[in-house]
Amino acid sequence: MHVTPSLKQSYVLACDTPIPAWNYLQRGHRVTIALDADAVGAFRRDGSGRTPLDRLTILREDLDDLSGLLDVPLGTTPHTYGELFRFLSSSGVRIVASRDVLRSHGIKPAEMDPVVMVVSGADFKALLQDVDALLPYEEVAVPHHSLFHGGSH
Repeated sequence: MHVTPSLKQSYVLACDTPIPAWNYLQRGHRVTIALDADAVGAFRRDGSGRTPLDRLTILREDLDDLSGLLDVPLGTTPHTYGELFRFLSSSGVRIVASRDVLRSHGIKPAEMDPVVMVVSGADFKALLQDVDALLPYEEVAVPHHSLFHGGSH
């Protein structure tokens, strides 16, 4: 899944990428979320170690459905999108970013959430070329903010 927009440009990264990633993973596919362009900023940690995704709360009404989908007890269901991406990573979804893109945005690799594997520009390019299916963010997106209920952005 090739993701390029920042959270300010689109909630696609946060809201619409995790569920398809999980679904593909559960069907036995290898899933990589390739962060490119402005999307890298969503995983940049601040001085407290939190990312913008950690500040983006999953809607309360979505938690029951998310708990069922992920097959985890409601008490351990991710409550923020940062927690959701960490859950995906711990379940086998790779999240990668190009060192060249980070550099162009003034981000040091150490500032990134540890779930993000930072690779060379050449390795990132090779990753995008060596896939069975590439899902650009426009194809993953659904026109709503809510994971399940069609709420507005």
